[in-house]
Parts: sequence; structure tokens; C-alpha cells
Amino acid sequence: MEEESKKLNIDLEFLDGKEQLRTPSKMPVEETNIENKPKVSITTKAHPWTRYWARYIDIIAFSLVFGIFLAIFKPSVLESSSAFLTILILFVWIFVESALLSTCGTTPGKWLLKINLSGRSGRLDFSSALNRSFAVWLKGLGLGIPIVSLFTLVSSYNHLNREGVTTWDKDGCITVTHDKIGIIRAIVAVIISVIFLLLIFSE
Repeated sequence: MEEESKKLNIDLEFLDGKEQLRTPSKMPVEETNIENKPKVSITTKAHPWTRYWARYIDIIAFSLVFGIFLAIFKPSVLESSSAFLTILILFVWIFVESALLSTCGTTPGKWLLKINLSGRSGRLDFSSALNRSFAVWLKGLGLGIPIVSLFTLVSSYNHLNREGVTTWDKDGCITVTHDKIGIIRAIVAVIISVIFLLLIFSE
């Protein structure tokens, strides 16, 4: 009887200990916290057309401002061919874009369409921004030369869709993220694009 009593006590102690081990795993606190975590709208998914649209807005807007500048200080340049003016505008934009990215962290088109760029330590410095802008000008826009730019744009588009990153962002260790644009920003972007085009080609 004594041996059976001892055996019964040991079994009860084992079951008590086993029950204590089970109890923490049943706590639903962590599962509840995971379900209640807010969903982040920012994504690193490739959006080639959004990026192109943002750059289009930037270049069109800068073309208007640069055209006014030339009309005041160097009107003779405006008499050049449209091909030369395109190449000149895109080349000057390299330095303007780099200055905007290193100081403001964005450009008007990128801000409007919620495209964010960041380097290893956050905002790009001027050197990193300049290297990126030069690479975009060369590999993406083909120096602004009409036929060449068509091939480079198509090549960049295909590479971004296939790899999820452009060559210039990969080389510069730059992360590009997109936030939800929203219908209002999309409408504003369309209106701005149309207005800029009408102002540029009104003459």
C-alpha cells in the first residue's frame, strides 16, 4: 500500500508540473497584438509608371521654369532646335534634382506621387544623389537623345519589372518606396501635367 501511495503521489506531482508547463502557451496576448497591429501602406514593389509619371512632372515643370530663365537672361538659346533644348534641360536637371534630393529629400513629382528615396543612412547626400541622377540621365533617359532615349527607357522599364530595382538604385544602395497616392493626388497630377503642357506648347 505504501508503494502504491508513493507512486500515486509521484504521478500527481508529474501531472501538476505538466499542467503548469501548458498554461503559458495558452495565453492569447501575443496573437491579439499581432492582429491589432496597423497595416503599413508603404511598399517597395516596383511601380515603373508611377516613377515615370513623377519624373515627367518634374521635367515638364523644370522645363517651364528653365524656359522663363532663358527668356530673361539668354533668349538666343530658345531659338535652338527642340532636340538641343531637350538635351540641355535634362542635363541641367541632373544638378537641380540632386540638390532637391539632398536638401528636401524629394522632388515635386516624387512628393506629389508619394515616392520616397533613402540611402544606407537615411536621406541621400549630394554626392549620392548626383551619382544617381547622372545614372538616370545616361542609362534611363539616354542623354535625352530622341531615338536613344526610347531604347533606354524600354530597357529600364523591363529591368525594373524583372528585377524589382533599377540599376542606378542597386549600384547606389538606394531604396525606393511607394505610398498610396489617393484619388485627389492623382487628379492633381493629371491637371498639373496638362497645364504645364499647354503652357509649354501654347506658342
